[in-house]
This record gives sequence, structure tokens and C-alpha cells, in this order.
Amino acid sequence: MNVNVTTLNDLLNIAIQEEVNAQKFYLMAREKSTSIKVKNFLFSIANEEKIHERTLKSIKEMELYDGSLPVDAAMLAAAQASHQIEVPDSLHDLSLEDIFEIAMKKEAQAYTMYDHIAQTAAYEEIKVLFISMAEEERTHHRRIQEHYRAKTGQMGYEG
Repeated sequence: MNVNVTTLNDLLNIAIQEEVNAQKFYLMAREKSTSIKVKNFLFSIANEEKIHERTLKSIKEMELYDGSLPVDAAMLAAAQASHQIEVPDSLHDLSLEDIFEIAMKKEAQAYTMYDHIAQTAAYEEIKVLFISMAEEERTHHRRIQEHYRAKTGQMGYEG
């Protein structure tokens, strides 16, 4: 195999790990809030990320796709790089607004990663899968943005 090529399984492993990381982040963020409404919201987002993880794992484990399908390594590296957001080990010193800002960045970049993968996928089934994942991440971003704007007193949509 060409050293510039990796596999769909490699890509799925990266996506699964990112979903696990997102779950941990939202559960840590949940502990920062004193609002039951915000706690429930963050728990629901963590659960949705868990569903993403399970979906990706099922696809991989059930071999719904040929895991050995080649994926361009440069595209994979770009997708990984676009998804990197530094998250402190502890959210203790962050405000809820700071946490929402990080969450919005993480979700926007998750959307970018999945969309990029979808747009460069060689097979229609893989494209459809990642388009769906991208849209779910975009929905998370919008929902987090709504909570952020409510928390910061911003109204309306600014772009």
C-alpha cells in the first residue's frame, strides 16, 4: 500500500475518538453549571455524541463498509488538523461562557471535518454517512450558540 494512503477504518477510529473526547468535554462542562436547564442541555449533547460514537463503531464493527477502502492521507491529516481545539484538562477556571465558546469551536470544526471527508469521499455511501454526521454537528453548534447568546444577553442572529 502506498504510504500516502490510509484506510476508512483509520478515519473511523479518529472520528470515534473525537466523539469520545466530545462526550467527556460536555460531561465536565455539565459539572460547571448551576442551572438545571443548562446541565440537562449539556447532558443531552453528551448523549448525542455517544450516539455518534455508537454509530461509527457499529459501522466499523458490522463491516457495513469495506474498512480497507483507501482514504488519502493528506485529506485525513487536514481533517484531523481542522478538528484540533485545545481543551484544558480541567474546566475549573473557565466560565460557562468560555466553555460555550470552546464548544462552539469544537462543533464548528467537527462539522468542517465531517464535511471535508464527505466532499472528498470516493464512494457515495461514505459521502452520505459523513454528510449526515456533519449536519448533526452543525445542529449541535446552533443549539450551543443559542444557549451562549442567552447566557451573554445577545439576541438575534449575527451572521
